[in-house]
Amino acid sequence: MICKKHFLTDGRMILVVVDDELVGKRFEEGDLQIDLSKEFYKGEKVGEAEVIGLFKKAYIIHLVGERAVGLGIREGYVDKNRIVKIGGVKHAEVLC
Repeated sequence: MICKKHFLTDGRMILVVVDDELVGKRFEEGDLQIDLSKEFYKGEKVGEAEVIGLFKKAYIIHLVGERAVGLGIREGYVDKNRIVKIGGVKHAEVLC
């Protein structure tokens, strides 16, 4: 997975986690779209253990893709009823 950390002025972290094969692509469905080519989504490739550790430090978690969202569900951060699909790609946001 690709992971990017963004920090708010008060130091709180927004964690972005995207399935690596999705970065650089754009998806649309009706009025919804997600553009994974933007700098916001470009980060470093990391393993699940590191992502789980970062979940614990994040203020907001932004997940895109089957594996990323699945990890969020498995670790108890994502409610299955709050997942959105855009162009067939799962997306979830969590306020921790």
